Amino acid sequence: RTQLGLSINQTESGSGQLNIDIFGLYAGATYFLLDGALRINGRLAYTTNSSESRTLDIVTGDDDSLQNDYYELSPTTDISEFDTYVLLAGAEYRLSRNQSLVFDSNFTSVSGGSGLNDRLVQLRYIYRF
Repeated sequence: RTQLGLSINQTESGSGQLNIDIFGLYAGATYFLLDGALRINGRLAYTTNSSESRTLDIVTGDDDSLQNDYYELSPTTDISEFDTYVLLAGAEYRLSRNQSLVFDSNFTSVSGGSGLNDRLVQLRYIYRF
């Protein structure tokens, strides 16, 4: 069984105060062995993310009254760009109709200044009532 995916997200909020663009691709596969008792799966995903944001500046009126002040979008734009790579791999072996051993792993890497990386490896025993 194979999976292919594409996602595109373009969001604008606050009349130009925040713009977000996300583009992602993924491909995955599941392979069944031993008459369906063993299931092996994997998935690779890539996402590119960019955002542009502008703060609000307070413009004061000609007098001292706060009621005459108003907000204006700042001319300065803050730009953030990063890429995300995700690798998922796992397997499930059905010991019986009610029991399974499951192995899951998830490796995530985020480029850019954030330095966010994540690794998760898990082995579980499942009993179905």
